[in-house]
Amino acid sequence: MAKAFGIVTSSPEHKVDGMQDYRPIGAFSFLGRFRVIDFPISNFSNSGINNIQVYIAKKPRSLVAHIGTGRHYNINSKRGRIQIIVPNEELVNSIYNTNINALFSNIDYIRRQTKDYVVIAPSCMVFAQNYDELLQEHVKSGADITLLYHKVFDAKEGYSTCNALTLDGDKVKSVTPNLGDEDNKDMFMESYVMKKDLLLDLMFAARETSSVYTLANIVNAKCGELDVRAVEHHGFFAPITSLETYYKANEALDSVL
Repeated sequence: MAKAFGIVTSSPEHKVDGMQDYRPIGAFSFLGRFRVIDFPISNFSNSGINNIQVYIAKKPRSLVAHIGTGRHYNINSKRGRIQIIVPNEELVNSIYNTNINALFSNIDYIRRQTKDYVVIAPSCMVFAQNYDELLQEHVKSGADITLLYHKVFDAKEGYSTCNALTLDGDKVKSVTPNLGDEDNKDMFMESYVMKKDLLLDLMFAARETSSVYTLANIVNAKCGELDVRAVEHHGFFAPITSLETYYKANEALDSVL
């Protein structure tokens, strides 16, 4: 297995009115016995990725209490470590509350990682994924960046704050906001695989370009010069981007369990 550490991003661009005033999406109860954050952390742990950084944009108390030391994810000091990372300061304008700025404010944690690769996953989407397989496919392909996507046929509903991929085979031509103009889309699952050094390069490139750039923005800008590829995800997939999608995701997964 190629060596990688995991990052769970806070995805502040997704907002669930009425609930997010009290806790981040990752802390939302799911099916009455899980939290949304359990899915990305469990995906990492089950894939053998046991050095994990969890970024929390705001109101961290409920997530900190739930994640704890990580023992219920089968992670302990002998097998790895979960770092819960909160912002150093609250930004005055929420448009600057991007994943790039969150990563930058804690760049030393990334630099100190001894793993060659990083796998990044969102805290607001429910799905199962073997990231070890994705990592091996990335290494075998020789790509600079590998993105995970899911084909959806109802892109006009429930994906308004998500990004979609434009593909040419497995090559990514662009990563752009879903405009809700078509039903069929290759929806980006906010999951990335790349080398740690490339992530650092992208962070600096994004900062030089715009203070409101996200990681998806800079990857889109670099599609012409980097080898960016996509791997299709199969199985259950539900982004939590609104109160309606949160309800539907609970209902849909409950029906298949």
